[in-house]
Amino acid sequence: MIPRADLLSSDPAAQQRVAAQIAPISINGTEQARAEIRLERGASISGTIYYDDGSPAQGVEVRARSTGSQPSAIGTSQGGGSSFYLGQDLPRTDDYGRYRITGLPSGTYAVVVYATLFQPGVGGGSRTSQNGTLIVYAPKNVRLVDAKSFDLKAGNELTGADVLIPLSAFHAVGGSVESQDGITVNAGALNLIDDADKTHTYFASVGSDGRFRFLYVPEGSYTLKISNASITESSSSTGHGGTFKIIQRFGDATQSIAVQSGDLSTIVLQVPPTTATP
Repeated sequence: MIPRADLLSSDPAAQQRVAAQIAPISINGTEQARAEIRLERGASISGTIYYDDGSPAQGVEVRARSTGSQPSAIGTSQGGGSSFYLGQDLPRTDDYGRYRITGLPSGTYAVVVYATLFQPGVGGGSRTSQNGTLIVYAPKNVRLVDAKSFDLKAGNELTGADVLIPLSAFHAVGGSVESQDGITVNAGALNLIDDADKTHTYFASVGSDGRFRFLYVPEGSYTLKISNASITESSSSTGHGGTFKIIQRFGDATQSIAVQSGDLSTIVLQVPPTTATP
């Protein structure tokens, strides 16, 4: 069975995999050729997604992620009577938290849930409100390395692949950015990299008040990195909206962070001076 991802991919390796499974047909002159195509029913995974208080997780995105050597699978997810295609529309659970993913090639998969939740902001600037996304792997794991694997063959229908979203396992991580002499830095790009699973990287930006926040971070050890740190001020407004100018640039910096029980909001990340010209 040829994965749909390979059929749609322009990657030379994917095209070679497709060519290796398709028999060539040669026609000379007015000859006729007969070709038979056998369709193989894909596998399916279904279950219910709920929060740790027992309530169903409505409208959350669900994907079947291939954990084998084949590319990420493309299947069809059905929830609330609607059909979705992975990688095109957003597959979501129905009002009971139920999902069903179909059309999967034979292989080994992890069920991944992406739940986007609203959180009120802290501080000023761009911190007034935020949407954060929790990533959870069946049955209730926060890292891919701990996810349960489901082995599927063509035509299999696997039921009961439920997922618990443990809200209590996630925390907010925040703080402020300043120069080595204590001056507030109000611009920059931040990455929070999970030391145990580097496929998990969180992104944030420094607000105009010099503060930042990452949402829904599980407990563990992390590396916090900042780049393009600078002090800016508002400039004249143009027809395309407000602009700003850079007053001073700073170098990149990293810091080790330990996320334990409870939120963490007291991080102070200091950036070194740089000789770069604004």
